[in-house]
Amino acid sequence: MIQNLEYIDEPLLEFGHGQRLKDPRDGLFLFGPLAERRPAQMRVGVVGQLGGLALYQEWLSKARRFIPPVEPETAHHLAFPGFEAVFQTSWPIHPIIEIPVSATEVANSIRKTDRHNAIYETVGLFVDPIVRRLTANRN
Repeated sequence: MIQNLEYIDEPLLEFGHGQRLKDPRDGLFLFGPLAERRPAQMRVGVVGQLGGLALYQEWLSKARRFIPPVEPETAHHLAFPGFEAVFQTSWPIHPIIEIPVSATEVANSIRKTDRHNAIYETVGLFVDPIVRRLTANRN
């Protein structure tokens, strides 16, 4: 049985211009990110099935633009002005690297009856090409 329960307030999040708020949506919308941690450009690699790679580009094309609130009359539904407007960092539509993973291989490995082995092999389909690419880039 817990006798002494102590409540600790969550710290406020820090945003641009030294401002602090609880809600990350409000902080980013009003003040932007911390300036000293802002890269000039996102460097992204994408690993996935061909359909997933296409979905990534579709999602990113939307995230780069203004997104109106789902329910404008509801206070907690805010518009999103677009990634670059919020973070002052560009996010190119094409990743630095794309590594396709075979949908057939994923389907075959995840359906194995030994669940531990099925998950291990399926994760390996994504991890192994990343490791190979990183190793090749070091040499």
